[in-house]
Amino acid sequence: MKYKVRIEPIGVEVSCDGNQTILDACLRNGVWVPHACTHGTCATCKSRIIEGEVDFGLASNFALMDFEREEGYVLLCTAKPRTNLVIEADVEVEEGIEFYPVKDFTGKVVEILDCARDTRKIQIEIENDKIFYLAGQYIQLYIPGTEQNRAYSIASRPLKDGNSTIELHIKRVPGGLGSGYVFEELKEGDKVRFAGPFGRFIFRKNFDNPILFFGWWNWTCPN
Repeated sequence: MKYKVRIEPIGVEVSCDGNQTILDACLRNGVWVPHACTHGTCATCKSRIIEGEVDFGLASNFALMDFEREEGYVLLCTAKPRTNLVIEADVEVEEGIEFYPVKDFTGKVVEILDCARDTRKIQIEIENDKIFYLAGQYIQLYIPGTEQNRAYSIASRPLKDGNSTIELHIKRVPGGLGSGYVFEELKEGDKVRFAGPFGRFIFRKNFDNPILFFGWWNWTCPN
């Protein structure tokens, strides 16, 4: 069942399926609300329900405390509508920056390369589409055989006319679901599904202040 969700203070209304998170519905309709982890733990997407009822989902009790729930606050990345809603959110509007709607993509893995210790470069060719994104954003890679996904930053440079291929640099995490799939199962020629773009840690061309970047190298001399 679909519900109407109106986002204040901008007054934009989006359609949200009962099995869809409010955050997902907003991003797919070009309404860029704050978000980061997308898994209910960081509280970046915390917003207030003005009208209506929701399923809170798997929101962490630390990110969304009981008294906040009683006051009508939700985490948009886990909350799903149970009625039509009116929510109050801190919508991202920045002059000179166009945030692109989130979409689902299917692609073929055309290259797998071990580019550093415990780090693998994955080149994905998108089928019959292009992805538009901002430098610094990420995608969510769906893990086959599960209902879960894992977030990976896009390493390739965004192109003005959209990218037909993207590159990911994925580090091996002991016991990790995503890296276990990438390092132990994924092969060149495999089809993959992902959604994107996500994230607001982006390069801002209109930012006038100095920018300082840090890099960290962990290297051990071989015996």
